[in-house]
Amino acid sequence: MNTEYLNPEQTLQNFFLLGRDFAFHDQTLPPEAYTYGSFAPQVVLDTPGGQISALHLLTSPGGGMATFVAPAQPADTPALKAYIREHFIPSPGEISLIQGDVRQSLFLRFVHQPEADSYDVEFEQSRMALTHSESGVLDDAIRGDKNKVYLRIRSQFSVSSRAAARMETDWVAFLTLAFSEDARQPQTIALLLNQQIDAGVITLDEQFDNAPSEQTRERVRNSLVETASLLVSNTLRNIHSVDEIPTKISYDVSYSNSVPQQYLLTQQQDIAVLLGTLPAESIITFTPTPLPEPTRPCM
Repeated sequence: MNTEYLNPEQTLQNFFLLGRDFAFHDQTLPPEAYTYGSFAPQVVLDTPGGQISALHLLTSPGGGMATFVAPAQPADTPALKAYIREHFIPSPGEISLIQGDVRQSLFLRFVHQPEADSYDVEFEQSRMALTHSESGVLDDAIRGDKNKVYLRIRSQFSVSSRAAARMETDWVAFLTLAFSEDARQPQTIALLLNQQIDAGVITLDEQFDNAPSEQTRERVRNSLVETASLLVSNTLRNIHSVDEIPTKISYDVSYSNSVPQQYLLTQQQDIAVLLGTLPAESIITFTPTPLPEPTRPCM
């Protein structure tokens, strides 16, 4: 099963972006607890000698080399707490911030028309080999040519969805239906259960902390159906006529678990805008020795 990435801005409670940081409330934790992380590196760095760029470009008569080196900057936790206090927890009391485990990947997006011809190249260990053409386009972007190259950041992290669910129905009626349909094996009983769920005859009473993905909902439903199928199959094993079906019967068909879900936050900014205040000569250098050009798959 492929990983399904969820949009945290749409699915996590009280999610917000502030500067280069983000935070949200994980509903499996106490109300005062917020998880935070960084979704973007510092591109323009303040140093004693003035502002410098974390991105640098080495050009040549052949290929080029882009590097991106930015020191890890701590999150502005006082600002995060102030935002939470203003928007979500107005009453006095402590706000607890928990740093999340965020995996960040950086790319340069080379923009072409039509948009389908645009493509991303990932930095590997802070370095990126460029073709001669890409090097020229990036050079132009650093010098202010807009909508040519974007810095794209993908931030991935995991948050669990805590699920509790029960399957409710008239089990005597379902046993009678299964017997009449000759559904005695778990597999055929499962098909009948799913039909009854889709028809609204069988209800699933579900509660989730942190909105579930379709995969999580499917996992919960499949677990309930599997449990119920085995219980019904065991009951029908020794029943040979409809009169032998119990007049009263109840099954405990329940599910309780925490399921990790993957979230993806993607941000991109135009290189021309990001570095527009810095002199291009402080970012771009030239070597007369041709650099090898990387091969690119057909885009």
